Amino acid sequence: MKPSPSRWHMRQQKMDGNRRIEKFINKKKRNGAFINVWNSMLDESGKPMEEIFLSDMLHMNAKGYAIWQKIIQPYLIK
Repeated sequence: MKPSPSRWHMRQQKMDGNRRIEKFINKKKRNGAFINVWNSMLDESGKPMEEIFLSDMLHMNAKGYAIWQKIIQPYLIK
């Protein structure tokens, strides 16, 4: 789960969910990986970067997806 300004009030639940998902994936020992995008989407103050979201402050714009691409690319099969 990603951080977003419109759901920032739910950040503790989302971070807990991410920890649980990561733990589950790590137990499976299969061809999968948990990819953490959370910290890369935060600004210097620790809040979501508003400039990477559309006006609804939930869905990402091209800048947001560029961040994801950089993080996810190394995990993709070539």
